[in-house]
Formats: sequence, C-alpha cells, structure tokens
Amino acid sequence: MKNKIVTDSQNLITVRDRFRCKDHQVRNRIKSSEFVIDPRQKKYLTVMNPIPPRIYGLPKEGTPLRPIVSYISSPTYRLCKHLDYWFKMTTNFRPAYSVKNTTELIDKIKNFNIPPNSILVSFDVQSLYPRVPLTPTLQRIDEILLESNISIATRNLFHF
Repeated sequence: MKNKIVTDSQNLITVRDRFRCKDHQVRNRIKSSEFVIDPRQKKYLTVMNPIPPRIYGLPKEGTPLRPIVSYISSPTYRLCKHLDYWFKMTTNFRPAYSVKNTTELIDKIKNFNIPPNSILVSFDVQSLYPRVPLTPTLQRIDEILLESNISIATRNLFHF
C-alpha cells in the first residue's frame, strides 16, 4: 500500500509539472505575439493563478452523468476566446451549418416550406471536440487565412 501512495503522489507531481509547463508555454506565446495580440491585451489574456480545467457531471436522459469540463480558469481560456473573435473578425468566417441557440435556429427555418407530416430531428454528437482531427483543421484555418489575404508571418503563428 505504501508504494501505491508514493506512485500516486509521484503522478500528482508529474501532472502539476506538466500543467505548469503548459501554462509557461501559453504565457510565452502571448508575450511573443506580434501580429494577433495587441500589446495592451497581453496582460488581460494572461490568466493569473490558473487552475487545471475542472470536470463535473450533469444528469442526462439515458446516462448517469454528462461530463462537462470547465475551462474558465485555465491558462488558455481568455486566449481561446480572443483568437475565436480575432479569426471571425479578420476573415469574416461564418460557418454555414451552425446555429448559436434555439432563437437563431427558429429564425433560419421559419421561412422554409416544411411538408406536412415532417419531423424535425436533432442529433447529439458524442465527444465532438476530442474527435476533431487537428492536421486537417489547421490546414483549413490556413486556407481561410490565405483567402482573407492574411500575411504569411501571421499564418505561421498557427503552425505547430
């Protein structure tokens, strides 16, 4: 039993070290950004005293719990929101097949001529984000930036 505790505490130290390393990488990327992040925004985008994302569960029909991961205090939270906004404003990117909420869905379909006896169907995607392939996603981001005449120096920021 004693060895099990040592192993667990060693793993805990490893996880903490990996988190600190990732936080350090994010901070360095924010500091070194010259094209996407305005110098006045750098302090705001750096999360002080970040914590690892927290997981909790919400009840869902047919399953005991629906896992939810909260990233609000993680090192990348504000940076991700900023990059999302920057990308949309810089490229005028608007996904053709997505809606923000029920109100937007109603606005999009209210003028459709729906045949009688039709049934509106909604699909729930399981584990969407962990299954998004990274390489094709980054390639598509690069294509959209290129189509928007974004400089090669800025586009290279999105290559890892």
